[in-house]
Amino acid sequence: MIIEEMKEMLKSVPILHILKSMGYEINGRRGMYLSPFRKESIPSFHVDSRLNVWYDFGKGEGGDNIRLVQLLKGYSFKEAVHFIENIQGIYTAPIIKTCNISSNVRQSSLVPVLITDIVNPALLDYAASRGIPSNILRQFCRQVHYRNLNNGKEYYAIGFPNNNNGFVLRSAYFKGTSKGGITTLDPEGRIVQRPASEITLVFEGFFNFLSYLAIRKKIIPGDDVLVMNSVGNIKASLSWVSAHKEAECYLDNDAPGRKTLDSITDRCPGVEICNHSIEYDGFNDLNEYLKARLSENLEQNIGTIEVVKHIKH
Repeated sequence: MIIEEMKEMLKSVPILHILKSMGYEINGRRGMYLSPFRKESIPSFHVDSRLNVWYDFGKGEGGDNIRLVQLLKGYSFKEAVHFIENIQGIYTAPIIKTCNISSNVRQSSLVPVLITDIVNPALLDYAASRGIPSNILRQFCRQVHYRNLNNGKEYYAIGFPNNNNGFVLRSAYFKGTSKGGITTLDPEGRIVQRPASEITLVFEGFFNFLSYLAIRKKIIPGDDVLVMNSVGNIKASLSWVSAHKEAECYLDNDAPGRKTLDSITDRCPGVEICNHSIEYDGFNDLNEYLKARLSENLEQNIGTIEVVKHIKH
């Protein structure tokens, strides 16, 4: 009998990885691909990497990865699950796998054991689902294989380095930190301990910082950067902001974000504070705003595809 937990784990195996393992050429971008159900020149097969679901506009049908294998292979549900199980074994590797534990693991229990460039498809797909291009991701983040001392197992995640030689760890299933602290960068994107310009950009989390770069089509920030990594790091953050003439704040549109902005404004009186959160009013943070913009572009592209198909017919 297939337990629910195992089924959910198998559903996390990326659809694009499954299609590649089945020999299909994955041609397309921004979630639109050539359909595996037929030969076509205009992509009509949509994959939402964030939710790991698909929809075929020509077929008028969609679903999760298990349903896709059923349709392509003619398998029963059980056969499709077994097929993905075999792929999942190759995909995750025998020991190191994406961590699926709760986010309240003690920081000291997560110990990096291997740090590399980001090459794992699951991590690249996760970043892409959040709208972050691979070149920006690889510029500022690493692939961190780490050991959880609580259970002795090893996992991997996207790692964003901080000033204390630690990493903020993120994957589709996990949030954690190997060692806490803020991240401060110079205008070229290098970690520094002292300001290098008169202006600093301020972000709560690193995905918001990467979203800023993606939206502005930048590969380096151009100004000093503060990524707080946690609103709990307010003391060190205030010290960094106070050393600048101006702080461009891209904080979250929620209670902690507003409280953080108030603290920076009240306790850094000699610094000109610019609140940019109004630019993405209605969204929780800059990354949510970026994903919404990308979704709008996708819908427009799909509409164009439908018009072309109608004209052809």
